[in-house]
Amino acid sequence: MRHLGALLRRNLIYRKRRYVSSVCFQSTDIFLKRGHKIRSLHASSVILSQIIELILPAVAVVILVAIKETLKNSKGFTPRLVPAFYPDSKDALIPYSFKDYLTAFQSQKQCVPNPYTGPNATKKTSSSAFAKIQNIEYSISGIDVTKWAVPFVKCDSRQCKTLGENATSYCTYHVLGVAPSTANSTSKVNSFVSYIRSTYPQIAAIKSQTGFDIIKVFGSSSEIDQYVTNSQYDKPGYPKIAVAVLLGGSDKSFEYVIRTNSTNYNSKELSGRPTAQTQPSTSILFDSFAKRAQDVCDLTDDGGPILGTYQRYCNAQYMCVVIVLYKSYLGYTCQQIYFSCML
Repeated sequence: MRHLGALLRRNLIYRKRRYVSSVCFQSTDIFLKRGHKIRSLHASSVILSQIIELILPAVAVVILVAIKETLKNSKGFTPRLVPAFYPDSKDALIPYSFKDYLTAFQSQKQCVPNPYTGPNATKKTSSSAFAKIQNIEYSISGIDVTKWAVPFVKCDSRQCKTLGENATSYCTYHVLGVAPSTANSTSKVNSFVSYIRSTYPQIAAIKSQTGFDIIKVFGSSSEIDQYVTNSQYDKPGYPKIAVAVLLGGSDKSFEYVIRTNSTNYNSKELSGRPTAQTQPSTSILFDSFAKRAQDVCDLTDDGGPILGTYQRYCNAQYMCVVIVLYKSYLGYTCQQIYFSCML
């Protein structure tokens, strides 16, 4: 047994054989050395095993080459050259400003012909979006349902009955929630809200239009939780929150946390399965194995709503309104705000 163990170790180190094959070969050597009558049988077995060891790699290579030759002209195997792409200004995704959102509140809303359907159609969209709006006769002026990026104003053109009808009552309006992140941050909230009201005086006029203040101040993040879980939420006196921001930090530092609705969509006509995710988890940066650039943040949530032209792009799945508004308050330049919103 000691002799056999030494031979096994030698084969493992020098011949790179596994223990099973080493046992077979060394047992054969032992039988041959001891002069057993089955010497010729084992000798033949050893020769056959060695021949197989030599031929098998060559056969495997031949099989692989044959597979390659068979598939080289197929569509999926043929290499293709991807042309270089240089984006221009038309490809830039510029977020709306807070003033743009306020304009959406105040703009006149009338029932107009659907620009995507009928003999006089002037616009085209994706097949998935068209399938949802092809039977809708009217649209609402100023609102392109396939590209509507305003979470504060949501309208439903399916309620239009006649051409030129006032569609104001077919829209719902949501609020901006503001709360301190700690008990010592109340002064920051008050300063921020004062800045908003002084910078955008049209907020007062919007209050008379909607019947409620679109800037809603909360005492804490937990108070926001209680508000959105209230049974009266989205009913008179309890308007929905489009987005909320928690402000904090010390006297010389500014910290903020943005709370958005992970199941939000802005066009009711393109609604889908309830509670379907419309924003990726912030704990995952992107899909490392995505085959295309537009798929790194693909939600792949079947049956969900259609979010618009850029629904698969990371920077279009998050709302930038609070970042833009708060960094304007802190004195950032437009360019600095734009890039922070895109990241």
